[in-house]
Amino acid sequence: MEKIAASEKKKLSQKLLEFQKTGLASYGKYLAKQYESAAKSTSKNAYKHYIENQIELNKEKIDKIDKKLN
Repeated sequence: MEKIAASEKKKLSQKLLEFQKTGLASYGKYLAKQYESAAKSTSKNAYKHYIENQIELNKEKIDKIDKKLN
């Protein structure tokens, strides 16, 4: 098996991080829609708080990826 050059590893890791960021951005949009849905109902208060926490965690993950990309 061939050895992979450091520059190729960096390119591949950058692509992976960009792919993960795209996925997290899509997940963030999904969470926003779920939050809107839960906010309209008083019976979904626990779910609304869960979604709020997930939105914060998602933002933190995106921030970590941004730091690695720069």
